[in-house]
Amino acid sequence: MLRNINFFNILNVLGLGLIFESLFVLVTVPIGLIYPDTHISGLLVSFLIIFIFGWILYFITKKNCDSIKRRESLIIALLIWTIVPVFGALPYLLTGEITDIVDAVFESVSGFTTTGSSILVDIESMSHSILFWRALTHWIGGLGILMLVVALIPFMQSSGNNLVFSEGNLLETEKIRPRMIEVAKTLWLIYIGLTLAETILLKLEGMSIFDAVCHSFATIATGGFS
Repeated sequence: MLRNINFFNILNVLGLGLIFESLFVLVTVPIGLIYPDTHISGLLVSFLIIFIFGWILYFITKKNCDSIKRRESLIIALLIWTIVPVFGALPYLLTGEITDIVDAVFESVSGFTTTGSSILVDIESMSHSILFWRALTHWIGGLGILMLVVALIPFMQSSGNNLVFSEGNLLETEKIRPRMIEVAKTLWLIYIGLTLAETILLKLEGMSIFDAVCHSFATIATGGFS
């Protein structure tokens, strides 16, 4: 069974997923500069670890990649939803906001899967950057990590269908298949548009811009980190 699996394909997409995740971690750094209650160094180190690991996986495998098969796509989905949340625990750990590894991984997994369960008791005491990261993990997971990869990587035209199918979205129809990347991009544009709309409405109703963004991330993703 393993003979027909191209592990370079699997590691390549996993590397891309980690690279995207590292860029989202980097987005939290300006929040720490605006609200100086976070150890910026912890966020930057988290970004570097995730980015370097993802970059290595991506570039050492890209020359040996071909069209992704259905079996490979299922393995990719499993690894993406396992590895990305584990690396997503780094900002909690390296900033010292959550010191227990199991708790940090639990919080990260809960965010990316939009489960909404939390080990935190006094959430208000967390730094703005970590609160933003919690909400952002919800938002990323709301539409799906693999859907993001498909939308942003145009050269995955031949493999995008299988990846989106493995994500569990109900898009597996003959009519939509040839345009899967365009569908993914459209869904993300709608998702972003709804998030912006809710943020504006919450701001108009008196919320701070930070609270409005975080609540929008959580509710658009239908999660519980709000």
